[in-house]
Amino acid sequence: LGKAALAGLVIIAMVSGAFLFGRLYLRVTVTKPAFGGTYREGLLKEPRFINPIYASFNDTDRDITQLVFSGLIRYTPSGEVEPLLAETIEVGEDGKSYQVRLKEGLFWHDGEPLDADDVLFTIKTIQNQEFKSPFRPNWQGVLMDKLDERTIKFVLKQPYAPFIENLTIGIMPEHLWARISPQSAQLSDLNLKPVGSGPYRFQSFTRLPDGSITSYTLSAFRHFPPGRPHIKEIIFMFYPSEAEMIAGFLTSKTRHGFIA
Repeated sequence: LGKAALAGLVIIAMVSGAFLFGRLYLRVTVTKPAFGGTYREGLLKEPRFINPIYASFNDTDRDITQLVFSGLIRYTPSGEVEPLLAETIEVGEDGKSYQVRLKEGLFWHDGEPLDADDVLFTIKTIQNQEFKSPFRPNWQGVLMDKLDERTIKFVLKQPYAPFIENLTIGIMPEHLWARISPQSAQLSDLNLKPVGSGPYRFQSFTRLPDGSITSYTLSAFRHFPPGRPHIKEIIFMFYPSEAEMIAGFLTSKTRHGFIA
């Protein structure tokens, strides 16, 4: 072969190799979003209870609580149930018992370990009428037994298939809440400076002189069981009216890429 022909074959081989490598690369690699960025959202109602046993009073409380706290299970966007803090859930043949095994290496946002005692404490707190939790009817008559540091057994009086939904309730840290009386629970600073185990941890909030909250900041929690969320920071901003929220949106859109 002449030099020109040989060079042509080499070029063809290199192009073919690059093409095949590109196809192989796309086939065996997975695209993952990068970590970082800030999500901002405007809301009308400021938070009162970032607390799973009270977070039904308004949408703001409920939405932020779901970011800060984790339940034993959660629902996927498609409506399917998947374990969250739980590793396994075994339903008894009689349909009345649910044995929950927690995952290993669970932690609260303050670094303390999360175990079966926290689960029992949360449910007993809900069942205690002195705490006045709106979720108490869901847990009336449910017996609990701690089998070991990672295993809890719930026993119902009668089979009740929808009971599994109760396991989505956020778990509270016993080491912080055990010292707070029922009479002081709704006044505790932990309702606005919560410690949970969810994808985002409390970072800070800002207040006006009259006490009203104007912003609330969360940051990603690296030890969240399914993995650290990709958005680094979430900031909620609160406004007294829709007109002021729209004005805030228009101002922030230019500065931060505000998402409403």
